[in-house]
Amino acid sequence: MVPPARPPEQLQVPNDWSIFSTDQVLEAENGKLGPTQLKQISSGEWIETMTNRPRVTAKGSIGIGRRYPTALAEVRQLAASERDALNFAAMRSELLGTDPLTASSGFQILNYNEFTSPGGIRGIKMVVNITSTTPVLTFGQITAVDANTNYIFAIGVGCAASCWNVNAGAITTLLKSWTLKEQAP
Repeated sequence: MVPPARPPEQLQVPNDWSIFSTDQVLEAENGKLGPTQLKQISSGEWIETMTNRPRVTAKGSIGIGRRYPTALAEVRQLAASERDALNFAAMRSELLGTDPLTASSGFQILNYNEFTSPGGIRGIKMVVNITSTTPVLTFGQITAVDANTNYIFAIGVGCAASCWNVNAGAITTLLKSWTLKEQAP
């Protein structure tokens, strides 16, 4: 499977959301970069952030939102060591940096399931409350790998629990639209 240059076309980002490209996100995280630096830092990784926060900048779209949902979508090639160690716990940790299912505290699991799709794509879907923050944040994530475990594909969206409830329709639509299909060589 060859990773897409951008997310699947069916990714349904609400019209009133701002979308920031890989280059914009990398510069927001690292400061102004030249083309060579951008290429070196991205290493072929594709990232986009999205939010409906008014007058937002790329920097403001990074991280889990509070009053407005923010989303991150990524596709990246796995290193050999990552391929060997990749399991469901690693997929759950891809965006949050920790596995909510094995954390001793700080997370409340609202929904979790593992899946296998045609073509050998496998992954996880979860929604968690991050209870170690004030206000409590709600975060939804879908992470998958291709049949050969060469690439990881992830999308996550989150905001304060009250924000999640108000924006549940748009958030659910965005997460459900993140679908992967095995591509012919």
